[in-house]
Amino acid sequence: MASLSKKTIQHFTHCHSLTELSANKEFLCDGCNTLGNGIRYRCERCDFDLHDHCGTCPMELSSFMHQHGLKLVLCKQQLGRVCDLCDDPVEGLFYRCNLCDFDVHPPCTKLPQYIRHVMHKDHPLRLQAGSVPGTCMVCKDTCTSWHYRCGICGFDLHLECVLAPCKQVTKTSLKTPAPPQSASPFLDPYYAYGYGNPSSSGVIDVNSRHTDSRHDPVKRKGGKARKKMYKIAEALALGVLGNMLYGALTS
Repeated sequence: MASLSKKTIQHFTHCHSLTELSANKEFLCDGCNTLGNGIRYRCERCDFDLHDHCGTCPMELSSFMHQHGLKLVLCKQQLGRVCDLCDDPVEGLFYRCNLCDFDVHPPCTKLPQYIRHVMHKDHPLRLQAGSVPGTCMVCKDTCTSWHYRCGICGFDLHLECVLAPCKQVTKTSLKTPAPPQSASPFLDPYYAYGYGNPSSSGVIDVNSRHTDSRHDPVKRKGGKARKKMYKIAEALALGVLGNMLYGALTS
């Protein structure tokens, strides 16, 4: 029986063709310079790897995360800028809005707009910017950047804490936030704060069985610690596609 041919692509970030490879080994994407695992596009000759998403993502993107269109750029210099979603540096391949200086890693754009979490089953949580700081209900630290939030109940979760082990929260510990002072076409009044319009992709319950990556940083080039955002984005995106329901709480 003839073996199945492997998928190959030609990508503008590399001079050779890249072959699809699946390996249960962590790697550093040579496109966006963030960590990955599993399926990737690889050049064995040059030891060059791309996330599967970085290898196939569109040159232009319209997303609920930002009110303007985003363009895929490649910058080989260190800009001293960070991803607006995860706060890790943007180096190499990333999406950018030149009007607003908004930058985001390609894998971070896979985060779903809404999720459901076992600690707050009454309402979906919406991914939004940190213009309204809150306290993460898992780790109890302040949420100052993008995070998941229920604007009705004032329930907040860090991106890195969504998959962390957690305990049941009581409704008496939640506070209802004040409504926004002014209306905006990019604010959803029901969820109180955040960009975009309600998504039709559905919502998911998030599993709390995974390790909290906020407390498990990985050292990479330059000695800096990076979040394992690929685990969070892939787990949540897969949950939306598979309509997965999670709900394990720690005692």
